[in-house]
Amino acid sequence: MRIAVSADGPDLESQASPIFGRCPMFVLVDTDTLTLEPHDNPAQNAGDGAGIEAAEFVVAKGAQAVLTGNVGANAYRVLNAAQVLVYRIKRGTVGQAVQSLADGKLTSTRSPNVARYAGLGAPTAPDALARSEEIAEIEDEIARLRRSIDTLSARLNELKKET
Repeated sequence: MRIAVSADGPDLESQASPIFGRCPMFVLVDTDTLTLEPHDNPAQNAGDGAGIEAAEFVVAKGAQAVLTGNVGANAYRVLNAAQVLVYRIKRGTVGQAVQSLADGKLTSTRSPNVARYAGLGAPTAPDALARSEEIAEIEDEIARLRRSIDTLSARLNELKKET
């Protein structure tokens, strides 16, 4: 798997960055061969839209997963649309983050964990934001399941009438 780790430096011994959109670098790692490909983050000094630009960058580089401390709503939407999994990591080295993923210690997140524009100094509300995003996802899934049940029930009634 090809993963992108938000990082402060170019190698496995570098600190993993808790920031996604404005991290200094992305270290792309092939988890099968441990081949490293460091890249300066082109969005690090962006005005608006750093998260989106960073997400588009790692998607264009072929990342299938991102390991980072925090990811905002806009970046998460880009990554999610590209089917790139997002794993939250705690502070440590790039190598430790990669090893945690290999050991199955990380779980992909289903929502952003910081408020919009957090990279511009906006206050973060990770628990409330993650909770509200999860609530919305669950509500959407329930609605989808209800539609499916309605369709199946209608078909079942049709079949019963035919017999």
